Order: sequence, then C-alpha cells, then structure tokens
Amino acid sequence: MDFGKAVNISTGSATSSYLNINSITAAPTAGTPFSGYMIETVSYANGQYAGFMDTLAQRDGLDTDIALLPQRNTTVIVAVYGSTSKDFYDKLNDLNSAFQPYPAFAESEDGFRALDFNQPTNNATYTANGIPMRLSVRPTALPVYNLSSTIVTPQTSDRGLTTRASIALMSRDPRKLCQTAVTGTISLSSGSGTTSLTNNGNYNAYPTFTIITNLSTSATLTLSTSSWTTALTIGTGAKTTILNSTLRTVTSNGSLLMSSLASTTTKMPFLPGGSTTVTAAFTGGSGYPSDISYSYQEAWI
Repeated sequence: MDFGKAVNISTGSATSSYLNINSITAAPTAGTPFSGYMIETVSYANGQYAGFMDTLAQRDGLDTDIALLPQRNTTVIVAVYGSTSKDFYDKLNDLNSAFQPYPAFAESEDGFRALDFNQPTNNATYTANGIPMRLSVRPTALPVYNLSSTIVTPQTSDRGLTTRASIALMSRDPRKLCQTAVTGTISLSSGSGTTSLTNNGNYNAYPTFTIITNLSTSATLTLSTSSWTTALTIGTGAKTTILNSTLRTVTSNGSLLMSSLASTTTKMPFLPGGSTTVTAAFTGGSGYPSDISYSYQEAWI
C-alpha cells in the first residue's frame, strides 16, 4: 500500500461515492490544523490457511488433506483529524458511516464494499502510480476509538483535534484484485480460435466468458489450456451464455443452467500468473459466432 496516495472505501452505489481514509499525505502547514484522515498502519497479510486435519487413529500425528486460503483479515489504524471541534466530530461521523454493517446500497453484496489503494511496482505494465488494487471488504465491527477531555478540547486556536481509530475488516476473497478488468475477444475462424491472456499478478485470476449465439442446431463450445478444459453445450435460438469462473456458474439468458457443463469438463477456467494460451472451439451445430468475449481482474496474494 502506497501511504503517499489515496486509500478509498466505497460508501455508495455511485462510483464516485468514496471516503478517502488517507486524505492527508502532505506535511502540515504552521498555524493550519489538519482536517481529514491519515493511515498510520495497516495489516492485510493476515490470512490463515484452512484445511482438513484429523488425529490419526492409534498413533501420534495428523491425517491431513488439501490446504486452502479462506478469508483475509485486515486491520487499519487511522488517525482522525479535525480543524475544529465541529469538524472533528463530523470526521468521526463520516468514518462510522463508511463502515456501517449493511448499507442499503450494498445489501445485494452482503455488506461488502471496495477498499481501493495503490501498490508501487517495477512492472512496466503499470504507470508511475503503481498497481491500482482492490480488496472487497466488510467491517467486522464499528471503528474503535477513544475520546477524552484533553482530546476534544482545543488547546489553542491554531491547533486541531485528533484521535486514532482502529478499523477491523474481512475479505471473503483473499486475493488483491486489479481495479480495472482486462477485457477482449477471442476471434473465431470456422468455429475456433486461440489467444494469449496475461495475468500480471502472482495468483490465479478467474475469467468470465460471454458467448452470444443464435444456433440452428445445438453445439458444444470447448475452452481449454494445458491445465484445464471447460465444455459447454449451447442450445438453439438466440442465447447469451455467461461462464463466470469467479462465481463458478453458467447462465443462459440470465437463468442458471449448470447442466450445460459437458462431461468433458475437467475444471472451471483460471489464469495463473504469467501468460496463458486459451483455445476456444465449437463442435457440432452451425451458425457459430465470430468471437466470444472475456473479462478478468489480475490477482495478487
């Protein structure tokens, strides 16, 4: 996290509705009290592994199976500054509002919202601003802070007020995602095509494929790499089929249709770090589309 740049938490349905909890990034000016927020410390590397463990029968040790990374826990310590008593309490109210448990705009997401920040990198793909990263987080408690008479009483007219607030968050997706999705199409010639998809991150990205068809007879679309094969049976008529690897769902014209996954499917699509060659091919039927579209967010652990 770049502490010299904004750190925004989503507070509304509009893309511009954010609270910058790191709004103070410059040195103070004599006689001008701070007003805003400054992140002092952040811990977002807390993600314990989960997996099956059971005591072995009739001997010491454990029987174990696959290890997985579930939620990522995050703690942010923010210094809250107000230029006056009124400004100070307003800043606390804004902070509490941003981390309320179930804001109306986020009900469909169970209270999860975007925490956006920048991370410096030498990767030439990104500008001097670094990688624009996002964690989808939900507060586990209201911000915790202490007030006292010495804190809330201005000492002189040229000094403001401040206190520290501790913010506890959890992210159901442990990955740090790029805020901007990678989008494009796989061009199909005679029903097949190949493209190279690059994930600059160091962890799996899960793409979404959108296939718009109007087939006269049903066909099978097979997406494959050297690591996985996903096959979909697509029926006749005008259909928009969406394969969402993040949610692990297949929808047809907006309705869930998991039965369209063919028996030749080995895994849902994923893109490890680096470049991955993806092949798309239709078999059977007729009237194939000229391309299929894809979208994914690069991911870091």
